[in-house]
Amino acid sequence: MVTRIDSSSTESTWDILKGPEAQLLEIRCDVRQAALLTVLLSELPLACVPAITATLEHEGVRVLTPAITLQEGLRQGCLLVIGTTVQFAAAEAAMAIQSPDCSAGTAELRLFAELAMSYPRLDVIGGKRTVAIGGLIDCDVKPSGVRNHLVNATGHAWNLLENRSDFLVVTGRSDPTALQTMARSLTAVSTCPVVPWPQNGDDIFSPMPTSPVTGASFGAPADPGVVFAMWHPQSPAGLVSAVMSTHANTERVLVTAEVPAVLAGASGDVRKWPDGLPRLDAVVLSRQWLSDVHPVVLSRTVANLVERGTRVFITETPELVARVLDDVLTTKS
Repeated sequence: MVTRIDSSSTESTWDILKGPEAQLLEIRCDVRQAALLTVLLSELPLACVPAITATLEHEGVRVLTPAITLQEGLRQGCLLVIGTTVQFAAAEAAMAIQSPDCSAGTAELRLFAELAMSYPRLDVIGGKRTVAIGGLIDCDVKPSGVRNHLVNATGHAWNLLENRSDFLVVTGRSDPTALQTMARSLTAVSTCPVVPWPQNGDDIFSPMPTSPVTGASFGAPADPGVVFAMWHPQSPAGLVSAVMSTHANTERVLVTAEVPAVLAGASGDVRKWPDGLPRLDAVVLSRQWLSDVHPVVLSRTVANLVERGTRVFITETPELVARVLDDVLTTKS
């Protein structure tokens, strides 16, 4: 497991990591250097901790070992590491040769760091805007009295686009076949990207192939490298595993999570990210959450997300989110 930590002081980093049974060694280092990433490597096989530590230090990575890791009777250990993507990649290559049985930890660290330090493009789904809004269509929602749900969904899609959506996201749990059918139907008549998101399927999903001529049922992908990668709080390590297994380009991955599950607080000048989340490019704002949240809290939440780097907002109510974003971005500028 890899956890990202944003900090302006090592002392504060210790405070957020300390627990009632974990006394960290009093080691001082400066983590404010450019291009350095501070992460907590946890759930490491205890037998691998010495090899991983030695390899990382050999590549110039600062490695801080909690005292609890040195105690007897433990099966897993953790390390606080501070380094660059180049150093982590070199350590991964060395571990693959020297200690292949322990190389999984450094491979995960290297990929996590690449994701954390990358900055994906938005021009495919958001044009030249600094942010993009995805209009969300839930296939499981079927209004009573509607006989042709596909036609109804198409009309709903136009409403979403007229209310400032840059692209469409079709989601659902109950019927993956109906979801794909609806996504293909919308792609055939739409000039914007359409993204099918099967909530009970893979955590990696991408825009549908776009038709070269409106109404055609075939075509080439709008951008074959752009993918959404969903983070789940119940299985935080799954995101990096999914990206690793699909060999996705880290600069083309839009790390995505649902609000409010992804929201994490700050402590002083330290911001501990949720476990397994390297960055946050896109969020899903459900209609239920938006209807329950106070406008002031919504504005503050969106401002915090933008501050963290979130630039894609997927919602069933794009006009509301667009107004909030306008206020946030105007205030920020």
